[in-house]
Amino acid sequence: MTEITEVVRGRGRPRRIEKPPSDAVKLVRDKLELTQQQVATELHCSLSAVRTMERERRVPRTGALLDAFERLARRAEVALNAQAQEEA
Repeated sequence: MTEITEVVRGRGRPRRIEKPPSDAVKLVRDKLELTQQQVATELHCSLSAVRTMERERRVPRTGALLDAFERLARRAEVALNAQAQEEA
């Protein structure tokens, strides 16, 4: 089952969502040599959402969007939580 289904049914708690750095979307896109439209397709979101994320007005926050973005970041070999790792 999906995380939201588990939470709604009282069988789980939502995971803590850590937003990626504000410049991460563009960095990942550049490293993978993808267009904004290709990133939108990969993330299952709109082109305007990707444009907004790159302008740092919005970052992926929903679980599904974050999961998709984290997969892209791994493909690009970009660490999204490098700051958290340094602080640990």
